[in-house]
Order: sequence, then structure tokens, then C-alpha cells
Amino acid sequence: MDTREYIKTTITELSTDIQVLFVANVVDKTVIKDFRNTPDSIITEYFTEDEYNQMLLAIRQNGYHVNVFFDEDEFIKFIIKHESSAILSKCVVFNLARNGSGLCKKSLIPSLCDVYKLPSTGSNAYMTCLGRHKFHYNAILKLNGINAVNSWSYTGRGWLNGMEPPKNSKLIAKPTYESASRGVRESSVFEYNTDSMALLDSLCNEFEQDIIVQEFISGYEVQVPLIIGTEPIALQPVAITMNHSANLGNKIITYDLAFSEEYNFTTYATINKDISDKLVAEAIRTAKCLGMENYGRVDFRVDTNGGYYITDISTHPYLINHSAFAFAFHEMDFEYKDIFACIIQLAYQKKRELIF
Repeated sequence: MDTREYIKTTITELSTDIQVLFVANVVDKTVIKDFRNTPDSIITEYFTEDEYNQMLLAIRQNGYHVNVFFDEDEFIKFIIKHESSAILSKCVVFNLARNGSGLCKKSLIPSLCDVYKLPSTGSNAYMTCLGRHKFHYNAILKLNGINAVNSWSYTGRGWLNGMEPPKNSKLIAKPTYESASRGVRESSVFEYNTDSMALLDSLCNEFEQDIIVQEFISGYEVQVPLIIGTEPIALQPVAITMNHSANLGNKIITYDLAFSEEYNFTTYATINKDISDKLVAEAIRTAKCLGMENYGRVDFRVDTNGGYYITDISTHPYLINHSAFAFAFHEMDFEYKDIFACIIQLAYQKKRELIF
């Protein structure tokens, strides 16, 4: 069964008696719980009210009743209050919350769902936490023969195990467990020499965490969305475009660019079908290797010679209208609401199989 048929079949098995508990952090509705002294606020991980309403409407258009929670605290209180009632028996938790700071902040809701045996979207608590630690999952992928980009860890006390990049190599530095391009600036791409320590020390102090330093790949940035039932299924790879060009050269999605969303998408197969097929295969291998669940995304940089390297993964990628997921579904002639129907149905089916 091809990808489109799989999604179509999943959607036709829709259980509209499901009650969706929708947990998401929204600008001006959720109190920010990050007190670190950095100009790169976690607000880029929040949704604007318009983005939130896009998703809420799409979920409701599938016939679901939806309870909304703008903060993890509200959701936790609701679960504790109703833990002995029949209300939770037909619930699916659609979790997009990630308030606060720390490596495991995004795994709070998945962990609670595991405890109460509640079906939830995205990966389990362990995988969600692993998916935040760029250096750890990168090392696991490399060990299993998957083409992850060369990476090193700078700890603030120096290079981990004394292993550092080659001198004069072109690199990119990122906080190890942030997302939405937090800590990624134009200055994050640099040529490694003795003066580089000031940049790395500054990032360590600002974000209070280790810094992952990766070999910088000039060229294309390509995202591969995944739908994951019993097996991972990859959607068509989606290339980021800037100024109408998919070949970004040395350009990157900085914090400011992620906030303004001044970039677009195109189908990468129209640029290089052979490499596109290889990205699909590598993304599926990645999902299987790490144990990703329900849905996710694998991000690559692809050089002009066709070399491709995994740079990031996401266990709960963005599903707003301006996202690789929405673009890929649209290219398959699905409606926006179908994304949510597919993800919710897969989460509900899988959890029922585990329980019964």
C-alpha cells in the first residue's frame, strides 16, 4: 500500500466518538516558564492564536469533541480529577505542549499519558526526551550506520572526551536540547579556530547547557514527514526555499527567521528524484532505529553533489498550515483536517492494541 492509500484507509476508519484533549502553549494565553537570561525566548515554541485556531478548527472539522488546555498544569489537574471516571476511556491526548526549560520538558505530558494509559499523539516519553538531545540521538544513528552529520559536544569545560572538530572546518553550533531554532543565529555558522571558544562558551552560559557542534553542509535543507503505525511511512521530502530558491547555500533557518516564517516549501523530488528516494529510505531507517511513534520528522542537509546528512529529528513536528507536514499532505490532495484525523486515529488504534 502506498503512502496516500495508507493515509486514506486510516482516515476512513475514523472513530468520531473520540474526545480529544488538546494541550498546547499559546502566545498570550500560556504563562512562560523559562527564566534563563537569553533574548531567544521559548516563545518561538509557542503557537500564535491564529496558528492554534487553525489546528483547533481542523480537529473539530473531523467531528471530534475537543477539550482545550493552554498549560500542562491545567491538563494534569483535569486528569487527576477524572482519573476514576469513564470520561478518559474515549480520550486521545493531542499534545503540543513544551513549556519551561530543561531536557525533559517536552516529555512531561507523554509520561503522564503512559502512567494513566491514555492514548497520545507523538512518541512516548523516552523517545520524546531522546529527540531533544541532538548529540545523543546523532551518536545512536551514527553507530547504526545511518548517515547523520559529523557532530561534537562542547560542554563548557571543553570538548567531550577531548574530541574536537578539525581545525579550519566549517561548523554550526546549536544548543543541544532546544528546538524552533532557539540559539541559532547567523554567527552560529563559523570556521573553527582558537577564537571559536568565545562563541561556544557564550552559548553554553546563555542557555545553561552543552552545545552540539556539527559539520556545516552547504546546499539544500530537506524535511521528511513521517506517519507511523505498525511501520513508519514517509511522505514526500519537502525542501525549504528562500527567495524562491531551494538551494540555500550557506543560509540557515535562524531564530529570527523561524519566528517570522519568511521561508517556503517545494517538493524535493522535482529537484532530484534519486536523492529524494534515498532520503525517504533513510528517514524510515531513522524512525525504526530510534523507535519514533505516531508521527515525526527527519531533517537533512543535502549538498550540491547529492551527499545527504541527517541534522535533526522531531518527535512532535509543527502541523500548522505553514509546515512541511501541511505542504506534503496538500501535495497528496488531502485536506488540512486530514493530518489531524490520521494522527489521532493512529494514536487511538495503537493504544487500544497495547491495552487490550
